[in-house]
Amino acid sequence: MFMSLCLVLSCGIPRQALQATPNEDELVEYIWSFKDSHPEGFTLSLITLTEPKEGISVAYETYVTPSDSKEYLKAIIAYAMSHDGYIGGWLDSRDSTYCFDAVKIFPEDRMDEAKQFAIDNNQAAYYVLSTSEEIWLEKKGQEEK
Repeated sequence: MFMSLCLVLSCGIPRQALQATPNEDELVEYIWSFKDSHPEGFTLSLITLTEPKEGISVAYETYVTPSDSKEYLKAIIAYAMSHDGYIGGWLDSRDSTYCFDAVKIFPEDRMDEAKQFAIDNNQAAYYVLSTSEEIWLEKKGQEEK
């Protein structure tokens, strides 16, 4: 299944180089290349290497300092694999750093649960995949956008 998905996705890594069950280093290289073709951001299943088309993507609070490094990405992959198996990438416009997060995907009819999860995990926003809508949480004195 993994190999057939790799035939569909072109991310800069030779398809023959990926094994049926990729190891940690292969996943790091795959996602590192994937981010280059998705400069504004992405949500990706680490199990199927596909992008979910619907759902609400909310990042887990992780205690790793954001950095544009493969070591940071390796830590996020490990965290994501021990949870729901999804990773998100996004460009921080404040300093042009590309960041990665382990994310949880909620069904779109469970917006309240997604919002509460975002609050519980100290997130500023969450993302609706089907509409590409970023929903910002209320911050001191601000209303939800």
